[in-house]
Amino acid sequence: CIRDRSTQSTWGAAVADFGAKMDATFEGRHILITGATGFVGKVMVEKMLREFPNLGKLYLLTRASRRHGDPQARLVKLFESPCFSVLRKNLGDERFKTLVAAKVEVVPGDVCEDNLGIPQDILDKLVNVLNCIIHGAATLNFTTRLDIAINLNVLGSLRLLSLARKCCARAAQPGNPGFESFVHISTCYVNWKQTDNVKEELYPLGFDPQYVCESVVDMEPYKVEIVSQRLMAKFGYPNTYTFTKSMTEHLLAHQRGNIPLVILRPAIIGCSHSEPMPGWVDTISAAGSVMYFAGLGILKEHLAEGDATLDVIPVDFVVNDILKCVHKMRMSLPPPNKDGTPSAEAPPLQIYHSGSSGCSKAVSIRQLRRLCRGYWRRHKPQKALDDFQVMLIPSPLVYTARFWALRDLPSWLFLRVAELPLVGSPETKKKAEKLRSAVMYAKRVTALMRPFCFSHWKFLQDNKVRLSEGLDERDRRRFESDMAKFDTRTYMLIFAYGLHKFMMKESEAVAEHEASAPLSAGEQQFMKANL
Repeated sequence: CIRDRSTQSTWGAAVADFGAKMDATFEGRHILITGATGFVGKVMVEKMLREFPNLGKLYLLTRASRRHGDPQARLVKLFESPCFSVLRKNLGDERFKTLVAAKVEVVPGDVCEDNLGIPQDILDKLVNVLNCIIHGAATLNFTTRLDIAINLNVLGSLRLLSLARKCCARAAQPGNPGFESFVHISTCYVNWKQTDNVKEELYPLGFDPQYVCESVVDMEPYKVEIVSQRLMAKFGYPNTYTFTKSMTEHLLAHQRGNIPLVILRPAIIGCSHSEPMPGWVDTISAAGSVMYFAGLGILKEHLAEGDATLDVIPVDFVVNDILKCVHKMRMSLPPPNKDGTPSAEAPPLQIYHSGSSGCSKAVSIRQLRRLCRGYWRRHKPQKALDDFQVMLIPSPLVYTARFWALRDLPSWLFLRVAELPLVGSPETKKKAEKLRSAVMYAKRVTALMRPFCFSHWKFLQDNKVRLSEGLDERDRRRFESDMAKFDTRTYMLIFAYGLHKFMMKESEAVAEHEASAPLSAGEQQFMKANL
């Protein structure tokens, strides 16, 4: 296996002694970002615009979308997001627009295409100016067909690595700006099959990822479905997302050459802790989907072990880790040659976890249910179909039987009856369809989260704790990402509030992060006896 050797770097240690500031790392730098229109990407762009006034330019690789239009239209849509509302308010509308125009440039392209789908003239420009690439674009859908996931997650990353290689070759010429880092955003769950303490390293795959990718992309779609299930079962992956992300890490590490590569592995990414505002979230996924549908009274049973841990990390903490990765790699680069050109020596591969379990701050699923219960019962959403009430069921057989008898069958029968002529009215049919849709949502959420609700991973962060080495106290505060300093239970209440305010879009959302309804003696006795 390939271990992170960043701590062995004498270059990094020497530079860190000078207490280099984060501002210096980003001053005048030109950075390409993929996935900028996504949840993490928005927070990252906002943070960089707010914290680094002397930044060179952000190039946002953006593909056309049938829903949001061409890349330029998507850029306009991006900065209309509430994520930028605080920055816009502080600067004023005109100054904000001026800042965006000066510091942000959209790059039309697609990581799924050759040369990233970037027009040649723009590609040439990027090769000549880029100092850093932050790659966050990926398909986060757990059920994406394997060949499609490989093209986006694996091959897309290798296409960006090819661009980074060109940038490094350009940087080797005298007088050209240096290329300082390629930051790949992965996931802690590439090591899903590992148990207990998971280290910040590459574990052996047990297969050749290049052979698998080459074989699958040439298959007929119907064959892909069959082969992918066999491959994931054989090598221990719950879905195509973790499978392709794992292969990506190994191929990047194998093919990086002298490219300064950093791999950051976030755990489950939740709402913001404090930046740009507490609770900000614009997506429903993973743990957030469980909290969201339970709050709406849709999710009544959940297939999970109550003592299993959920490693959730705020999105703003992940962004701070990304930016510190850029800084750390720059501090770890070998000294330049005598003629001023960058050294051809490959800097050590750096791998970091970004989560809460490594500092013993992850909450159990049972704790999460209690915290959500406190918030949702006190602030019941107007859109809720029922009160918050979730039973945790560790047995797949019991869950399936209970869900079928109490949710699946009744909702199906109600819909069939509502569709009968002379029986169901349009209003009744609409209610039946809404109920049936809610039941199917609950079933899907449970199925997608099942692989993550029975484990007790502890993603160690021995490398991550060193990300702040050499930073002064001001930078440590500005780029805080240590969950050990915060109350995770309070954060989960912020998460519930964020879902209520930003996803349900209800003004009744209350930021009572410290409040959690205590369980009555009867409820405690019931939980002990039944759950």
